[in-house]
Amino acid sequence: MELPDVVSEAGVPIRVLHGVKPAGIGRILALKLDHLGDFLIGVPALRALRATFPAAHVTLVCGPWNRERAESSGLCDRVVTYTFFPRNARDWDGRPAAPVAEFLAATEGAYDLAIDLRVDEDTRFLLAEVRARHRAGIGARERQPYLDILLPQEHASRDQPPPSAQCLVEVGAGGFATTALKPRPGMLVGDFRPTNTVLAHTRLALPAGHLRAGFDCGVRGRGFGLRHVGLVFEVVSAPGPPRRLRFLGREISRIAAGTVWLEFDNPTENAAHEFRVLAENRPFFGEFRLRGMTIERLEDGPQARLKRAELHIGEKLSLLVALTGLRLRPDAPPSALAPEPEADAPIVLAPYSNSSLRDWPEPYYGALVARLLRETRAGVVVIGAPEQAPQVAALLAPFAGEARVVNLAGTLPWAELPALLRSARLVVSNNSGIAHLAAELGAPLLALYSASHQVEEWGPRGANTTVLVADLPCAPCGHDQLVACPHDHACLRGMTPEVVMGQIAARLGLTLSGNNTAGDVSLT
Repeated sequence: MELPDVVSEAGVPIRVLHGVKPAGIGRILALKLDHLGDFLIGVPALRALRATFPAAHVTLVCGPWNRERAESSGLCDRVVTYTFFPRNARDWDGRPAAPVAEFLAATEGAYDLAIDLRVDEDTRFLLAEVRARHRAGIGARERQPYLDILLPQEHASRDQPPPSAQCLVEVGAGGFATTALKPRPGMLVGDFRPTNTVLAHTRLALPAGHLRAGFDCGVRGRGFGLRHVGLVFEVVSAPGPPRRLRFLGREISRIAAGTVWLEFDNPTENAAHEFRVLAENRPFFGEFRLRGMTIERLEDGPQARLKRAELHIGEKLSLLVALTGLRLRPDAPPSALAPEPEADAPIVLAPYSNSSLRDWPEPYYGALVARLLRETRAGVVVIGAPEQAPQVAALLAPFAGEARVVNLAGTLPWAELPALLRSARLVVSNNSGIAHLAAELGAPLLALYSASHQVEEWGPRGANTTVLVADLPCAPCGHDQLVACPHDHACLRGMTPEVVMGQIAARLGLTLSGNNTAGDVSLT
């Protein structure tokens, strides 16, 4: 769970992220709307879902043709059908074959988890229509912001990088003949009227070789509005059939902006070729833009259009279920909670890591120790590795003679460290091994992260964990040493002692005094 940003006194927005508590999953909605082959490929993932949440009531939504197999599998408690795809895949035009209202009626009610067991993203939008506490699927955050649990696609793009090529001809928008598109500066624009006709075409004589045409175009109005329309890109020469690429329905989102490449062979020098863009049917709304075309000779010959996959479709679905289990499964949180600490349990500080960029400023730690002594009755135990002992000694020099401050840096045996962390009232640490150990032990942890690493990728994972991290445009930077930071360590300098003390008070249930001198710390 992520709470709203906290803005520090230094004006730096600080995100507060809390460890995920084990979620009680009582009702699950699983979507498996594929045809027979894809349904069978997904059975191992369904089996894993059943094993991961054995006590949950699972409702499976599948195509009518798979209902009998779904019911006989014993992997779900209830089966409902919805015809998203037509029975014959060749008849699909990118739109749901049945109204979405039928899906909503079949899946009415509230669920703890809704998961789409399909790798392609065409059915993913249905999850946004479901009343569910958690939604899980494969995709990308920019395309599926409504997913709580997201397994990234194997490739950001399946398209291969372009082969080496020699540019032969460039044709601007004015080089196309059209009666359907209107000229604008640098482009031709139209709203697909009239339909089922050639939107634009041009004719060229080309040298022999393996060539490709790049149509520089774009489509506006993605989504439901374009699902009735098809776009066809053609190269026609005589003799021989035309070379053609067709984009139907949701596939049109692939050409929202960019270049559509169409490869073809020309065996005859200076043979005439006609290049066409055609529209099929009418969208509810939408606009097509054609900026021009490039003809290139491919010097390396034909190549595969898509990158090779490393994972089987079934493996991807099983990985999605495994990720969902890691996030939500009641009996397998990232860590067990440590026992409730004693009232006189110490607050443990681990002020140093193996990277200066990850370390909260020393004056801030000094101010925090002073504030803890004033606001609580707890002892303060400071730990560190033997090589960090001189730094800890210098940090604690102002507190010499204070019985409640204990310096164990360099003296605490590693074997005794887990017991200390589990008994602590709170552990405050930078991005270090101590933070991860405390999270694994289930100890109450407040981790102070610089912006060098993404918390979502490298943060401590524990149900008893809170992480503070600055939300800055330079993050994540990936630097390890402070001298490499061009922004004067703004991510941790902006995380003032007042901000940290406020989070400590929230964790410990303290009411802070009005004396806020802990925030008045100079770093000059």
